[in-house]
Amino acid sequence: MINFEDELKKFSPSMEIEEVEDAVRGHELTDMTDIMVAMLRQQKEAAAQAAPGAIPAGQTPVMQTTAAMPVIPNI
Repeated sequence: MINFEDELKKFSPSMEIEEVEDAVRGHELTDMTDIMVAMLRQQKEAAAQAAPGAIPAGQTPVMQTTAAMPVIPNI
């Protein structure tokens, strides 16, 4: 049987992994969140420059209603 405590005593982390961790922490990396935030910012800026009431390209118009939806009881 494997003695896990003995195996843990023998364990030493790989130096390569530690070096990669340091390199990643030391650099600013662009991820998908950063890209999406930049795209949304550009879209908002374009919409702000468009004529009032105009719908920016690629967006679907959404109707806004002020009336409440009726509640239909379950039968």
